Amino acid sequence: MDLSVYLPLQYTTQDEADYCTFMYEAFQSFYEQDNYHFAYLAAHILLMYQIYLRLWQLAKINPSRVIDALSMAHYDKKDGKPHGETLQQIVSNARSPMTFKVFRIDERVFVKTLTLLDCADYTPFKKAIDFRNTLAHPNALLSLRTEDDFDEKIQVLESLMKVTHSAATSYLTIHITNTMKKNRYSRPYESEEINNDVEQLLISPLMLSATDCALVSNKLQANLKIETVIKDYMKKRAENGGYTYETSPAK
Repeated sequence: MDLSVYLPLQYTTQDEADYCTFMYEAFQSFYEQDNYHFAYLAAHILLMYQIYLRLWQLAKINPSRVIDALSMAHYDKKDGKPHGETLQQIVSNARSPMTFKVFRIDERVFVKTLTLLDCADYTPFKKAIDFRNTLAHPNALLSLRTEDDFDEKIQVLESLMKVTHSAATSYLTIHITNTMKKNRYSRPYESEEINNDVEQLLISPLMLSATDCALVSNKLQANLKIETVIKDYMKKRAENGGYTYETSPAK
């Protein structure tokens, strides 16, 4: 399982780059040591980060939809508004995916928000969180003793990562199409120029992953020039050895 393809190609802050790098390397290290218990915990943390990342991306593109979904998810709870912060403030003040954590809202609310936006099934996410909590409890038992045990659970996590990255891809595709059209891509382009623009207009501000780029490219069949632009960019990254993982913070 290659988690790197689900992580941002660039980050907004060095702290987030360091944190995700640490968790990714922890996952690899624990797995290689057959420490499946902690390998799973590291992988689940990266899943939750991706959920926050997707909501953050969508909040930048279509904040009103995220506010509506967050409102529906949150007001299923009994505690009313989140500690004096309005939902609009939560969305507008989130400068990066990690800033969501400063608001005292249960992580399940953010998960439910994502599933509402994409009409996805909330139950598998809930079960994964419950299992993670079981593993992290001081009285936990070693549930993942063998590689087969681990593989079964990690396949579920990978399927949830795929659901997370495919969530509301249509919003992302429309935004990327409009952004690229505004920036002269109705005419021929120079390779170096387009690679710089893809990075500055899309990768950096939206913290896109390799998986995001692949999903968007597949949906851009109606606009082959933009699809080619993104695929050319990813091909160049692959040639430079930077396709699967990069921790340089976005400028």
